[in-house]
Amino acid sequence: MKKCISIISTLLLLLSLILPLSVSAMVEVGKNYVYDETNSLSQSEIDKLNSKATDIALQYEVEPYIWIVDLIPRELSQTIHDVERYVDSFYTTNDLGYGDEKSGVVLMLEIGDIPGERDYLFSVYGYANTVFYSTKREAMLEPIIPMFVRALEGGSYYAVADKFMESVEKALESYTPDDAYNLDFLSDIKYPPSAGEIVFKLSVIILVPFLIALIVCSGFKRKMKTAIEASNASEYIPSGGFTLTNQTDQFLYRTRTSVRIESESSSSSSSSSSSSSSSSHSSGGKV
Repeated sequence: MKKCISIISTLLLLLSLILPLSVSAMVEVGKNYVYDETNSLSQSEIDKLNSKATDIALQYEVEPYIWIVDLIPRELSQTIHDVERYVDSFYTTNDLGYGDEKSGVVLMLEIGDIPGERDYLFSVYGYANTVFYSTKREAMLEPIIPMFVRALEGGSYYAVADKFMESVEKALESYTPDDAYNLDFLSDIKYPPSAGEIVFKLSVIILVPFLIALIVCSGFKRKMKTAIEASNASEYIPSGGFTLTNQTDQFLYRTRTSVRIESESSSSSSSSSSSSSSSSHSSGGKV
């Protein structure tokens, strides 16, 4: 009996050691969650942010990242979709994200551009898509963007990054399975119509006008039932016959045709010119 108890105790001890190791193996100790290419954050600020991000990743299996860049190449920032691809490339190139789904969130801040043209993007990947749907991303950005503007004017970028980490943690903490019904981020995805939808739409387009025309024509037909078809033209001639009492010729119009003889002239020319990962969803813009 004592031997059995000893064996069970040993197994429980091994399990208590193995399980934490299996979880922590997904999150590297000392992993970098802050990519500051501009030296806008001090090392102590980066350490604090990395510590918070590690705690979030261990508890919720979603890894939060901060990426501060100086300038995005102009050809990669013409539209919001260009910036999305730029951030996606950064995410996949650095093999970021938790687990097989590479679940994570990234806040990218561009700080070196001219006012009004600085890009920012909040992008989510993997399982994070379920938690951070579009309206939640917009709500999280609402207090962060004014802080970003103040940082550009001489404020603290650490305050922006810290607020982001705090917002991510609160969103994950408050998430419940009921939130899965609010997947309005899927509204960005355009699905092709099914065969049933195509048949229904064609039926509406063809049958509705046909039925309307049929009803109108039936009404006209019912009104015409009082008319009687004549057997010969005499029904339309007066009883006294037809007498021509007056005859005149009246000039109505003249047709004139002219042909222009072209003379030698110089030709003109004109010219014209124009100027010109795992599944992710993003919210962003310019400040």
